[in-house]
Amino acid sequence: MKTLYLLRHAKSSWDIENQPDLERPLNKRGRKNAISIGKYMRFHDLQPQLILCSPAQRCRETVDLIHAHLGTPPILQEPYLYSEGKNEVLQHIMQTKSEIDHLMVVGHNPTTADLALMLTNGANPVLREEMMAKYPTGTLAVIKYDCPHWDELQPYEGYLQRLIKPRLLP
Repeated sequence: MKTLYLLRHAKSSWDIENQPDLERPLNKRGRKNAISIGKYMRFHDLQPQLILCSPAQRCRETVDLIHAHLGTPPILQEPYLYSEGKNEVLQHIMQTKSEIDHLMVVGHNPTTADLALMLTNGANPVLREEMMAKYPTGTLAVIKYDCPHWDELQPYEGYLQRLIKPRLLP
């Protein structure tokens, strides 16, 4: 069984005019929310073995803040997570080594939300409807797949186990 954690970066700052998009940091609420997601993951034993992260500053900061709560899974910065769409990102995920059972991908919308919708089936309709309505910054989708290898992932076959929105966390 494979577990995919799809995390949209936490809330970013727009305080600096004309700042390049790749360099936008998290704002105060974003930092607080990222810490809350990390604590939630630790408490519920959601432990990725590998984290793939967009090179954007807001994604790197999000990962840094949750990483402290997850032990020390390796983090790989992947430029495609900044620039490519859901189909391309899925192709990269499918290249993950089979010995990795728990993979986290930290990226941007609309790709993160689109990918989560494309991968999940209707077995949990309430959460799926909630995810279709809005995938706010800092939201984490936990998707389970009943397959031994990442290259076997198929659209609409993943089970959406959890959808965690940081504004609902303490």
